[in-house]
Amino acid sequence: MRKDAINLETSRVWVQRQKGSLSVEQPIQGDVLRAIKRYLATRTDSLPWLFVSERGTQLTRQAVNYLIACISNDAGLPRVNPHMLRHSCGYYLADKATDLRIMQDYLGHRDPRHTVIYTRAAGISGQREKSAREDLESSRSTRDVFMAQGVEIGR
Repeated sequence: MRKDAINLETSRVWVQRQKGSLSVEQPIQGDVLRAIKRYLATRTDSLPWLFVSERGTQLTRQAVNYLIACISNDAGLPRVNPHMLRHSCGYYLADKATDLRIMQDYLGHRDPRHTVIYTRAAGISGQREKSAREDLESSRSTRDVFMAQGVEIGR
């Protein structure tokens, strides 16, 4: 991720997704925003990347996987990877009964059926799941709704 993907003034981050998922702008919560500001204040380089390796190069996907595996091992957890953290977010949002359109946008899912899977695991009732699926399939994405109202999302 590049430093210019973070807008500290508006507390937003542009998330460029892989594998055909929807790229979106997401809010940055207060504690995270403060941590990013503190981290950036310690940086003396002018490198464009948000996170850099000890060698001063872009932190690779493999390095992130390694760091998360080491941290999970130190915590006594089974091996954890970044994709598992993504699923954790989906399950957390479903447990908190977050609107499925918001979940779909947050997770970058193009197909609402991928988002509904989290509601099943969270134990949300069949009727509510069916209603949510119908709502998702018949509605435009959150991005489309904002764009129609003249609100610019992303870059």
